[in-house]
Amino acid sequence: MHVFLQSWFILCYTIPMKNLQGFTLLELIITIAILLIIIVPALNMLYFSATTNQAAQAALDASIDLQ
Repeated sequence: MHVFLQSWFILCYTIPMKNLQGFTLLELIITIAILLIIIVPALNMLYFSATTNQAAQAALDASIDLQ
């Protein structure tokens, strides 16, 4: 992630921009798409780990009750 931030910094601050008024619609759409590509798998992994944890906890509780 650190390398990504360095390359982003280099792209943003070393290349002069012709239009400093704001972002275009295309730039915003691309940014949102990149964020979704990162966020959706992360949320999926979080959901999967939470459900796996609940199942493991239930199995552990059942095992403890049997002892």
